[in-house]
Amino acid sequence: MFSVYPFFYVFVLAGIGLAYVAWLAWQKRRTGEWQHRVYAFRFSLLVAGFTVLFWGAIGLFTDVKRLHVFRARYESFGVNGNPQRIAFRFHYIDYPDCSETVDLDELRRYLDASKPADVRLTLETTWDFGTMRGYSLEKVDDVRVNQGWSNGHPPWDVLRRGESGLR
Repeated sequence: MFSVYPFFYVFVLAGIGLAYVAWLAWQKRRTGEWQHRVYAFRFSLLVAGFTVLFWGAIGLFTDVKRLHVFRARYESFGVNGNPQRIAFRFHYIDYPDCSETVDLDELRRYLDASKPADVRLTLETTWDFGTMRGYSLEKVDDVRVNQGWSNGHPPWDVLRRGESGLR
């Protein structure tokens, strides 16, 4: 995924550098000498401090993962009208009109063997600075399904509030 954070970092760093050179020029007009040797260490500390704070904030507040668990009922259907190829649609129990679709052989074997009445969906949301960026269906019960999952219609309001769907 493309990120603008490095460009923003370089842009701000260039602004700090230009402001420093402008300040040194102003000091030279005032005192008559170029004083970079006097202020070079402080400038280096400013750049180092900005770097630590900027990348520290990016590291702490971006790509934050949260897990949400929901109950769902499922139905099987033939993929592209082919009864030999079975996929599953999971309907959220507490949230009508919300569903997910998974086409994965391992999940089919699990559901055929256990035949549960309902299953537990585990969704993972990704957050950047407190705003949800996206979600993925990670597991159905204990079967990892993110490879066979296609985007569905989750209960967005619950996910955006950061809640779990279990009541």
